[in-house]
Amino acid sequence: MTVDAEKETKRHHAIADLVMTILPELAGVTIERVAEGGSTEVYRIRNQSATYYLRVLPEVGASFAPEAKIHRQLHAWGVQVPDVLYFAHYHAPLGRSVMVTTEIPGQALGYGERHPQHKLILRDAGRDLAQTGQINVVGFGWIDRSAAEVDMLRAEHASFAAWIEPEMAQACATLRRAALLT
Repeated sequence: MTVDAEKETKRHHAIADLVMTILPELAGVTIERVAEGGSTEVYRIRNQSATYYLRVLPEVGASFAPEAKIHRQLHAWGVQVPDVLYFAHYHAPLGRSVMVTTEIPGQALGYGERHPQHKLILRDAGRDLAQTGQINVVGFGWIDRSAAEVDMLRAEHASFAAWIEPEMAQACATLRRAALLT
């Protein structure tokens, strides 16, 4: 067995052990890696009666704490988001933060034939998306994922200037090197 195959086998066992610890009532469970997406590793967990999703953050030291908080807040507001069944800032066997959620049944509108109620579905999705704009975030940039517990969402930069100046400096330097900015 190659080193990569051995690592993958260990990872698969760690995921199976985690699923059986979190959802011990599941009998005849299947676990499969979901190919879509790309910001996290996603595994679909199925048995005869339900489907769940296990997400594993790829970044060492990053946490699902902010996302778990957002899911719970949006769910309390009536927004159709998956329920968070389990969250761990750090799961030692995987060396990453993990989160297990319920499934929202259905499929993406871009797949297959148009649903007969696609306009209603889009309106409801738009209403739910508008609710996400009501979530308070302190600061600018990406959400800070370093904390194990989150009472308030914080971004990586305290001010707009702290966020934009490094980005603009890099862009201006690129333009200068290309002799497009003097």
